[in-house]
Amino acid sequence: MGVLKKVLMGLGIAVAAVIIVAALLLIIGLYQVSVPPKIEVKSAAVVDHDGYPAIKVVFETEKYPVKFYLMTPEGEEIYSTSASEPEKVVYLHLTPMKPYTNIIEERKYIVKVLYLDKEIWEKEIDIKGVKPSIEIVDIKGKPELLQLTLKSIIIKVKNLGDVPLYVTNIPENIKIHVDGEKAPCTVETTTILPNESKVVEIELLASIKFDELGKDHNIEVEVAGKRVKHVIPKLEPELKLLDRKYGESLGSLYLDNVTISIANNWVFPIHVKWIRVFINGEEYSALVSAIPGEVEEIGTGETVELTLKLPWLTAKEGSKVEIALGASKLELRA
Repeated sequence: MGVLKKVLMGLGIAVAAVIIVAALLLIIGLYQVSVPPKIEVKSAAVVDHDGYPAIKVVFETEKYPVKFYLMTPEGEEIYSTSASEPEKVVYLHLTPMKPYTNIIEERKYIVKVLYLDKEIWEKEIDIKGVKPSIEIVDIKGKPELLQLTLKSIIIKVKNLGDVPLYVTNIPENIKIHVDGEKAPCTVETTTILPNESKVVEIELLASIKFDELGKDHNIEVEVAGKRVKHVIPKLEPELKLLDRKYGESLGSLYLDNVTISIANNWVFPIHVKWIRVFINGEEYSALVSAIPGEVEEIGTGETVELTLKLPWLTAKEGSKVEIALGASKLELRA
C-alpha cells in the first residue's frame, strides 16, 4: 500500500504539472492573440474596382483576420470587409451597390482597421471628385429624304479629377440635347481614370428636318454634370445658274427647266431632294436630274450640276422663280 500510495501521489503531481503547464500556455496564447498586431499600410489610393470607385488598401500585418471599415467623418459606416491570411490588398467601395456612379463633389472618408474589435490603424482621406474635360471631336450625320439624321457624336474626355469617371447609360450620366430637346442616346460603358483621356462614340436617335437646315442648330453634351456646346452651322451652299430652257404652249412661253451648280461647303453631305422650288411664292415639286448620271447626295467639298425640270406651264414668262437650299437662294425671272 505504501508503494501504491507513492505512485498515486506521483501521478497526481504529474497531472497537476501538466494542467499548470497547459494553463500557462493557454494564458500565453490568449495574451498573444489579444495583443494588437503591428500593421503597415503601404498605400491607400482611390481606384476603379469592377465598376466601383474604391479605396485600394495595400498592407502588411502580423496577425489575421483584420477588418477594414470605410466611414463618414460622422462615424456612419459605408462599407466594410475582412482580410484573412495571406491577403494583403482590400478594396473599400465608395458607392456600395451602385456601380458606375460618378462622385462629382468633394468628400471626406475615414478608413479604420480593427483586430478583435480593437482599432489598430486609422486615416482620413479627402477626394475632390471627377472633373471631366470634354471636347466634341466629330458629329456624324446622314442625309435622308426629309431630314438630316444625326447618327453619332464622337467626344474626347479627360478626367482631371482624382476618382474614376464613368461614361454610361445605366446609371444615366451622359445626356445629349439637340436644340434644347433631350435626345435618346447609347454609349458603351467607359471608365476613365484620373489624368486619363479616352475617345468615346455616342450613338444618337435624333434628326433635323430638311426645311430647318437654313439656321444654326445647337448640340449639348453633358457628362457627369459638365456640359459642352457645339453649333451645327446652317446649310448655305453656293448656288449658280448655268442654263435655262423654255417650252411653248398655245403661243406662250414657259420656263421648262433650269440647270444649276451646287457647291457643298457644309459639314455634312446634302440630299438633292432638299432643293425647294417656289414659283410666284408658291412651292412646287421639281424633277431633279444630275449631269452626268444620277446623284442622290452631294458630298462635303463637292460641286455638282443638276437640272431641275419644273411642272408644266407653271413658270410662265415673267414669273418669279426661286430655288432654295438651306439658307441659300437663287432668284430669277422666267
